[in-house]
Parts: sequence; structure tokens; C-alpha cells
Amino acid sequence: MTIDLPTACCTAAIFRRFTIWMSVHLQCSQIRPRARCQQCRKRFDLKRRNKKFCSEKCRKQHWQVSDRASHRKNSSDSKSKRRDNYELFDSILFLTERYRFTPTVEREAFIEDLIRSARQGAPRLRAAFTNPFFLQTEPGDLFRKVLRRNHLDESIVNIADRYCRKKHGSSLRQVCLRKT
Repeated sequence: MTIDLPTACCTAAIFRRFTIWMSVHLQCSQIRPRARCQQCRKRFDLKRRNKKFCSEKCRKQHWQVSDRASHRKNSSDSKSKRRDNYELFDSILFLTERYRFTPTVEREAFIEDLIRSARQGAPRLRAAFTNPFFLQTEPGDLFRKVLRRNHLDESIVNIADRYCRKKHGSSLRQVCLRKT
């Protein structure tokens, strides 16, 4: 849109009104409407009328949250997650039986090796040792029933947790996740 400047025949009053109108018009055209981000709730300037998020990061984060709400990633909904949990469960049973058949004098070294491996980043062992489901088993739990069926009193996770509390003064989870 082009606006012609007033010609010389215009009076000074008209010219003054025209310049005031132009300055107000330019200021108003530079003001953008503001909106509130749907993810972080911050206010931001709208560049488009349909923009809902202040940044790309907020848009992606909002999508992830809504996707996780509609597509849950747990054992009851995901076949791959269920398989991973069964494999984790199986490896804990295997390590528990291995501990059970280890001579008594070598058991402490066996536990120390497992904890050291978990701390150094063995992903499956770390996942087993830091999983709250295996750490806090009640007598009526499914995990406890499977242990009893296999003639085991407690799992390797509970044994290692008790060892860490006695030796390090903190839980197995804290010891495994500690970086030092």
C-alpha cells in the first residue's frame, strides 16, 4: 500500500494531522497480538494467527506428552516393553540361582562384581538393580510368588540391596546410580 504525501497546496494543519495519523498507523502495525504457549504457559508474540507454541521445543514437547498419554509404553500395552520386562525378570531369576549355587565364601565377591558392573554401565543389570518393582516386593506380589515356586527366599536384587545398606550405608539404587 503506497500513501502519497500531501502536496504543497495542503495547509499546515492537514499536513500535521496526516503525519500524526501516519505515526499512529505505523506504531499500530508494528504491534503484534500476543498469545500464551500451550506447553510452558509463557506469553509470546504471534507471527501467525494459528500459532499455539512459543518455540519448536515446546511444540515437540507438547506432542510427546500427548503421544505418551494416548500410547502408553508399559507392559500391559506394549509387546516390546512386556518382552523386555520378561527378559529382565528372567535374568534376575538366573542371577539369583547363580548366587544360590555359589559357595558361601565367594558370595560377597559375586555381589560386589554385580554391583561394580551395574555402576560401570551394564544396562540390563543397572535396569534390574534400579527397578522399584524388584526392590520393593511384598509377600503377596507375583515376583515373590515366582521366587517361592523356584525355592528361593529372596531375589538377587534384595540380597544386593541389603549388602549395599550394610556396606555403603545407602540403597542399591543410590549406589548403582552414583557416578563416583
